[in-house]
Amino acid sequence: MKTFCSILTCLFVISVTAQTNEIVTNQTIQSTFQNFTATGNYTGASLPVFGHKDDTKGSRYLFDKWVNGSVVNSKNESINNSSYLFNYDKLNKSLLVTADKKSVIEVAAADLNNFVLKDEHSIYHFVHLSFINPNLFFIEIEKDSAKYSLYRVLKTKFIKSNYRNDGLTESGNNYDEYLDESDYYIIFPNHTTYKKIELKKKNIKEALVMESAKVEDYFSHHKNDELTEFYLKGLVQFLNR
Repeated sequence: MKTFCSILTCLFVISVTAQTNEIVTNQTIQSTFQNFTATGNYTGASLPVFGHKDDTKGSRYLFDKWVNGSVVNSKNESINNSSYLFNYDKLNKSLLVTADKKSVIEVAAADLNNFVLKDEHSIYHFVHLSFINPNLFFIEIEKDSAKYSLYRVLKTKFIKSNYRNDGLTESGNNYDEYLDESDYYIIFPNHTTYKKIELKKKNIKEALVMESAKVEDYFSHHKNDELTEFYLKGLVQFLNR
């Protein structure tokens, strides 16, 4: 592990190998970007391995490569510089930044207000919703400042290979896996009330009992559709008409 010190702070880089992904320490967003801007001379740290391994299912990272993005820090200052590249560590729930593809910095969640990550296929808006949980980032699915909004929290857990063979029976999996799950939250028009919601019709009806007529109408027009995030987003859009 190497360190690089400035007047503002001592910057610890992330040391990552194909076998381990140890993040040394969190850094404030201001000191991080100021150090990058001031010197741009960080070497010696290896990068996270985003590519898929044959013996592993899923990934701890949101993208399989570095992507573009923009950041708003806790002081509501925008940082939008095309020389910075990003990824999101789903396991540690942290934003990774590189300026040179030689060194990586993890930005402390407390120093972020929101951030956007995008590739050629997807755009992810990560925001804090302090009235729900100030320690989590929520991904914006559908936002309406006057009506209903929909967000999700991405949860990823690492499941190590647990294959067993005693000669008579086999059990478990012979591969490691990063398993993604999502929690969904509907924000009500007053923007102080919310409900956690599942991808189940019964749960949706209970959460939106005050909109029962519209919910039943939407269900009747989409009775053959699979209950997915896209389905839930469509319901929120329908409620907002």
